[in-house]
Amino acid sequence: MKRKLTGLSLPLCIRDIIYGIVKEEEVKVILSNTLARNDEEWQSVIKNYQTFSWREYPEKAAEICLRLLNQGKIKQPRLSGGGYQDLSNGHWR
Repeated sequence: MKRKLTGLSLPLCIRDIIYGIVKEEEVKVILSNTLARNDEEWQSVIKNYQTFSWREYPEKAAEICLRLLNQGKIKQPRLSGGGYQDLSNGHWR
């Protein structure tokens, strides 16, 4: 049985996928702390991560992020009043 993981940090989870720590198909969902309401805001989020968190692999990270987003695997609890994700026990569950 393949594992299905829930991620709690978009930039860290994408990094782990790029480094091969987690396979993209193992991702059940990523609960992101982002608050992007539309494509324009998502482009801004991605650009920001490309500048800082994903600066070593900006294009590949953006491709993975958009693919997961289009598959409905990135959720944003803050859009519906949810709080920030607690990363004190790591960013995968």
